[in-house]
Amino acid sequence: YPGVIQVHTNYGSGRYSVEELAELAQRRGLKVLVLTSQVLQKAEYGFWPLAHLVGKSIERPSVLKLGPERYLKGVEAVNARYPDLVILPGLECNPFYYWTGSPFSHNLVNHAWQRQLLLVGLKQPEDIERLPVLGNRGGYRYSWKSVSLLWPLAGFLMSWWLWRRRKIQKVRVGQFVVSGSRRQIGLAIIAFLVSLVGFLNNYPFTTPCFDQYHGDQGVAPFQQVIDYTESKGAMAFWAQPDAHYSTQVNGVALITKSYPQFLAESDGYTGFTALYSDNTPSSDPGGMWDKILIQYCQGERERPVWAIAGASYHGTERGEQPIDTYQTIFLLPSLDQAEVLSALRTGRVYPTIGWRGNRLRLTEFRISSAGRSAGMGETLQASEPSVVVHMGVEGTPLDAPVSIKVVRQGEVIKEFTGRTPLEVTFSDQYCGQVEHLEADSPIDMRKMVYYRLDIRRRGARILSNPIFIRCGDPKASATVKFSGSGSNI
Repeated sequence: YPGVIQVHTNYGSGRYSVEELAELAQRRGLKVLVLTSQVLQKAEYGFWPLAHLVGKSIERPSVLKLGPERYLKGVEAVNARYPDLVILPGLECNPFYYWTGSPFSHNLVNHAWQRQLLLVGLKQPEDIERLPVLGNRGGYRYSWKSVSLLWPLAGFLMSWWLWRRRKIQKVRVGQFVVSGSRRQIGLAIIAFLVSLVGFLNNYPFTTPCFDQYHGDQGVAPFQQVIDYTESKGAMAFWAQPDAHYSTQVNGVALITKSYPQFLAESDGYTGFTALYSDNTPSSDPGGMWDKILIQYCQGERERPVWAIAGASYHGTERGEQPIDTYQTIFLLPSLDQAEVLSALRTGRVYPTIGWRGNRLRLTEFRISSAGRSAGMGETLQASEPSVVVHMGVEGTPLDAPVSIKVVRQGEVIKEFTGRTPLEVTFSDQYCGQVEHLEADSPIDMRKMVYYRLDIRRRGARILSNPIFIRCGDPKASATVKFSGSGSNI
């Protein structure tokens, strides 16, 4: 089932409504539409010590501004009118940004505005409202620093004391001393006004988990969102980690450097956009994705990371690619929302790039051993020294050249070239090699191994998600699935 992930609506920076996007997707033959409206588009720059009162804030349409409940119910209503299309109300989230420079020196720079996560599966409005992102109430908390923000209360007490206190004055008139008293109204008013300004600036006396005035906070703000999302039973995907972004808006520079290292520094997320409209070295053989998959095979990660395609479709820019250029293919027994979510979580998807008249389709990718087999997202227990890898690809136009690279543990072990449709089967002796490793040798690849495919031709590409192989005890369970039921192509 062809689908598109990272589609923006008019709840954020997109041009089209959910209904218009559903009509467009249906015309293009898509079956799954994962919307990722911006959860919050708000940038704030304030001047110390009154950063909340003195400064500038720019906010554009977003799900939080227009209402999470309205967004979720709107998508639900459109879903009901398009039974042959599954629409998921996802979110695009920018948890953190930071400033350098100064507006007075005309060198103000906003960093990391385009470091983004895609969140899929948050179903309750309150879960969206509590997302711990900068600028949202969920990004603030009460801490010991909150005590210091209560100083205006002491100021109010002082102003009250000054108002009540009478200052006694004595004046000598001839041989007489006349004494009197008066209220210190001026000082009381000043103390009250200062305290009032402080109260308005500090209320509600919470502190940001991460603020934009103390430099780059690394992966921590993003890990916080990942953990929160996973705690709600939803999924987080890194978006465009290899992209570099730079522009100028109203004299302010916006710069986001590529951040592939965050893929390795974070955990608990489900996947990342491995194909999109930019160079993607992280998904090339031996890139960051392979390093992470090897970590999983060596037991250093609890679960693998899956690849999806990121359309980043806004429908607004001239020259923007059609909505179906960057597709994620879903391997489903039936078309419904639960199966789509399960496929995303278990790796039963694969990303592809192509245009009408120039597309590739994976017809088979499975690995077999001793009568058992596994598909993408599954783990096969191999009881023999060799495994058999089965691959097939077709596309339009027919009889066009194509290359299939077989990647094992980050290295290209085979490359097959031919013309579509192309079917290939070969035997790999990796498990037989593992049996001859010394007991005290490095456990680089003794625990588990994976295979994945990188299929290309001019203007089109497919990345498969991996199949994992355990070599050894044939009495172990034959096939392991991460959750839900696995499916071959």
